[in-house]
Amino acid sequence: MAAEPKIPTRFVSHQTYAVACGTSYHAVSLRTYEIAYRPLWRTRPKAAVVNQRDRYEKGFSHPIHQSQRAHKVTDSAETPSNFTVPPAMDAVVRGYDSNSADLSLHEVSNALHAAIPDANAITDGERRGAYAETLPFGLMTSRGDASPWGTYFGPQGSGQRQDGTSVYFPDIAGADTETLAHWMARAQNLTQPILKARYADVAWEMAPLISGARRDPEMARIAIDAYLAAPSLSPAPDLYHRIEVASRSLHLAILINDQSRVKAARMALVDLHRQAVTSRSQWWNTFDTLINNKRASVTDAERDELVASLESLLNEFADPSDPSKFNPHDAESIVKRLVPIHRRSNKPDEIRRLHTVVGKTFEYFASIADPMLASVVLQTAVDAYRDAGLGDDSKRTRTLMEAKIGAAADAMVPISTDIEIKGEDMEKFLAGVVVDNPGQSLANIAALFLCSRHNLENLIKDVAKESPLQAILTQTIMAADHVAAKVGSVVEDPNGRVIAQAVTSFAFDSLWLHQALATVVDRHALTPHHIVAWANRLALFDDVSFLLEGVAAWYERDTVKALHVLVPQIEAGLRNIVGKLGKPITKPHGTLQGVGVSINMGDILNSKDITEALGPDITLHFLALYADPRGRNLRNNLAHGLITRQAASRDATNWLIHSLLIFGIWDKLAEVRRPRPAATASPSSAALP
Repeated sequence: MAAEPKIPTRFVSHQTYAVACGTSYHAVSLRTYEIAYRPLWRTRPKAAVVNQRDRYEKGFSHPIHQSQRAHKVTDSAETPSNFTVPPAMDAVVRGYDSNSADLSLHEVSNALHAAIPDANAITDGERRGAYAETLPFGLMTSRGDASPWGTYFGPQGSGQRQDGTSVYFPDIAGADTETLAHWMARAQNLTQPILKARYADVAWEMAPLISGARRDPEMARIAIDAYLAAPSLSPAPDLYHRIEVASRSLHLAILINDQSRVKAARMALVDLHRQAVTSRSQWWNTFDTLINNKRASVTDAERDELVASLESLLNEFADPSDPSKFNPHDAESIVKRLVPIHRRSNKPDEIRRLHTVVGKTFEYFASIADPMLASVVLQTAVDAYRDAGLGDDSKRTRTLMEAKIGAAADAMVPISTDIEIKGEDMEKFLAGVVVDNPGQSLANIAALFLCSRHNLENLIKDVAKESPLQAILTQTIMAADHVAAKVGSVVEDPNGRVIAQAVTSFAFDSLWLHQALATVVDRHALTPHHIVAWANRLALFDDVSFLLEGVAAWYERDTVKALHVLVPQIEAGLRNIVGKLGKPITKPHGTLQGVGVSINMGDILNSKDITEALGPDITLHFLALYADPRGRNLRNNLAHGLITRQAASRDATNWLIHSLLIFGIWDKLAEVRRPRPAATASPSSAALP
């Protein structure tokens, strides 16, 4: 897990808004731009999804279309050249160039910024030179998530101006052909491997955005050689960084079809894999990079060594006699990697053996777990025994799983929503939400981030008083080629206004939810099995296989897969709630006589009988998030093929995980949030005007 999450800051306009979140309001000061936040943890989930192609192969270092360029390129040949690197900054670079030890790019960046001349003394030429010198060290590598420019290097943050245009921090908008030429000169003239690699790689990667020209293969060659010569590839604590550098080298060598450098990078990765196996950490990164990339040209001997190393780890992780090494999640992860290899080699006996190992490992895991966790763990055993062809064992463990589900329902936890949140005190907020009891922590997150219809209605009334014109104007929501929805005035369309305000609440609350989920996962070492076990506390799912896949994808930051897997499961969960309420879960087919179909999320959330049981807050929350065109409409857009890549964001999938947390205590939340009788209601709970 990463270190303690840092507090992000959001800026959007020159106003102050009250933001409804659960039962509290936050005062949020806003400016004209927004600073995006970075991922809070970069860890491999225990139930990792495997056999995916290297993310570098999905767009990184590919030709960039003109529409993706962030700015109009300035050709330095068309303007007088006054490009000058400030002497103090040049001295910083040359000072580090004489350092043969490993360098921190962050340290170099800080030193360069400290050497920038005073704003009142710097010339235009020096300003351009300072920008060119600092930009390579201000960019961050994408590490699996494509940057907004479709490149390996991207900005650390982003936002929007008032006119809707995007702004990046740092931005490449000021780069021109002289900037590119400067990077190339640095790459050729410097000797320190880390500096040399960064200048060369940035020059290679960003050339199409800056000049629209083809990349210079010499920059890729310089970057590869420098990466492989960098001290960071020698034994050091930061194994992840060494693997990332070697993987980048392999990718660049494949792009320029330089087989000698492909071999050198591959050999570096094989050596790093041996170190990873010894340390029992990051072995999945090296294995996947080498095995899944056919152009890596892995030899038969190397492949046999990679497979044998995972078999050795599997023996350790699946052995319950040594608790210090027993790790069912890593055992399952290894099997997921080895099965496709044996399938390609037509070794069915080996495949059955591996699935049997997973079944036995997770059955033992369930035997030492509490009922709630065991009920989810056993699903993996059920599936593994089935895949091994052991039907009797699969049925036996399913029966055991059903018993554990029943026992888990009795393990209730108290629910508290009396948490006061101050916008300027994130640490205090996290300390109040993520407590020593992991179940209580998940309950707190579920309750706190559940929309409060009462709070949103009061907020709308307050805004109507402060901005009467805004209260009467109709809001139009546009899709790509049609009007998706309209939100009427506060008086004429109160429900539409509440849904629209809920969407605004989701946007503001996303930062808080992101931090809360990161903290609870980190503090309590939660795995996908824990999250799914919580979601199924009330036995809403007979089979949690898809839930496990979806939550594992969320851990892996595979937001597209998480969205496509979890949204249908959330709809199924709501439908199962309907069934437990004794209501029909089917309806007549619209055109075929005597034929029935399952009710959908819209049917559920617009049924008076059902929504009375769910309560106003759960109904509003799911409606605004999934099934109303005035809201985020995730379910409908996904079902009809209208979901965009931008919508499949980390923010969206965080809300899917939150929905699963709601399922774990939906009955208690519905009871706690149900409106009081009119005789005892407070005056502030009156309906909208």
